[in-house]
Amino acid sequence: MALFSLYLSGCGAGTGQSLNSPSLTSRSSVDTVGTGSTKSSASSVLPAKRLGLFVTDYIAQKSKTAGATEKPATLARTENTLNATEYAHVFVTLHKVELVSADDQTFPIWTNDAGRVVDLATLRDATGERLALLGGVPAPGVTGKKTYKRARITLGNSMTFLKRGETSGKPTPLDDAIGRDDEGRRVLTVLIDRPRDLGNGKEDLILAFDRSAFVFAEGRVTPSVREARGGISTDPARQEPAMFVGTVSEATAGGDGPERVFALTPDAGARGENFLVWLRSSAPFFRADGKPSPTLTDGGRVAVRGRLQPSTKRVLAESVAVLAEGEKPGEVASVIGTPSNANAEGGSFTVAVKDTRRIEPAYAEVTVTLGEGAVLRSASGLPVTKDEFFAGLKRAGADEYAEAEGDYEPTTGVLTASRVRLTATTDDKSPRETSLTALAKTVNEKSLTVTAPLVEWDGIVPPASGKAWTVNTSGATVCRDKDGKTIALADLLTAAKDPDNYAVHVVGTYAGGAIAATRLELRPAPEKEVVAKKTVKGEKDTVKPDADTVKGGAGMDAGKEKTNVKEASSP
Repeated sequence: MALFSLYLSGCGAGTGQSLNSPSLTSRSSVDTVGTGSTKSSASSVLPAKRLGLFVTDYIAQKSKTAGATEKPATLARTENTLNATEYAHVFVTLHKVELVSADDQTFPIWTNDAGRVVDLATLRDATGERLALLGGVPAPGVTGKKTYKRARITLGNSMTFLKRGETSGKPTPLDDAIGRDDEGRRVLTVLIDRPRDLGNGKEDLILAFDRSAFVFAEGRVTPSVREARGGISTDPARQEPAMFVGTVSEATAGGDGPERVFALTPDAGARGENFLVWLRSSAPFFRADGKPSPTLTDGGRVAVRGRLQPSTKRVLAESVAVLAEGEKPGEVASVIGTPSNANAEGGSFTVAVKDTRRIEPAYAEVTVTLGEGAVLRSASGLPVTKDEFFAGLKRAGADEYAEAEGDYEPTTGVLTASRVRLTATTDDKSPRETSLTALAKTVNEKSLTVTAPLVEWDGIVPPASGKAWTVNTSGATVCRDKDGKTIALADLLTAAKDPDNYAVHVVGTYAGGAIAATRLELRPAPEKEVVAKKTVKGEKDTVKPDADTVKGGAGMDAGKEKTNVKEASSP
């Protein structure tokens, strides 16, 4: 136990650099529960040094390669190896990754009780291997001869193989000769190609499933896994993103605008996902329940989808969904993939499976039907109508996907969705729409400024209280009055000068503290809530209510569900 604590302190535990620092390190709080074992504490502080952990597909020319899986036994049976190229989908479920040191101490570094489903066949394209991200995980540092020599991978008890042209298939059990953990799940031991310290903050561990060396015997399969080294890029563009769910901390330490860095503590049942998240202004930020005005606050829970930045081991968020209290997305079935067969009238479409949660893949495609009251969002994270959503489905390009969550029926492969969103790969240069409603602070000939707190917003983290954004217009900006009728820009800006009666709803693209407006709409000014007048007569207090309300109140402050602007009565 003392030795393990020393490992942690050697990783940089106890450091406290600002999240604004380029190195973006933070602190660690881990409880020791036994030699070589750890469990996450409730603390929000995280280890400073992390290991990039990935899975990829590997097709070797020979069935035996250096660093291959240690075979569990000599198979004295009829065996066949897998012709990797004839399969369109090869689904495997991962539950745990552990590191084993030279002195046989075992250190769990990543756990997912529900299981991370990976389609090995999609982890390869014309330019080579792609990577499925597991996380930027904390790994204890080791020194001298105490290097890491092996890794253990805990898998689900079956894999699903779908040949090209097949739409469904039955899971193939893993061979009984493979070892099991206490829960009966299969455990493979992988030799690390070059034994070394994986906890120094500079390493990646890429676990490669060598499909050409898979062995089939008597209706069961023995997979082969090795460490992949050399020539495989960990650039975010070569990664398949992962979903992480947890609790936010240090929400304001990494900025006070839409560009944020925050810490995430994973939910119970998922260890090793401790990381820092970089939420860029190009990434959609929204409430999962479909309501407006999402906030990023300490103690709030979010679902982050993103890729790992190799140099800092931060996750670059592609989207952040704020969860309602008590919501547990990890317990809800979801699927993400390429959409097709959009049927707006029937409210359905199909998804070519790319990633799933709480779904044991048995189909190449899942049919998604919209449930009553389903929340629909665009690729920018903004709410859309049913017609707008299906129009977006039909326009979806090669790098655009649909993500749906809801109730899944495994016998039919149909998911009845409560929430559906279009998704797209984003980077810091990707323009996307955001929306806000606010009172104009200043109005110029072709622009205006708005100052937080805003009345309402969606798709983006709002500015901190007192911060101002500029809204710029162009000849293409559409302007409408409060009844939805098209009006001239000059008329809209004239009305915006009267904040007691009008607020302005803005839809546009954000960059560098300014929004290029594609649409401006007049909205009624929010009503100020008036404080009841209190008078004192003798020794008795009486409260005299004032039924009047006053327009022109400021809106919701970031971090609060509702802010009432109070106006005190004259004595």
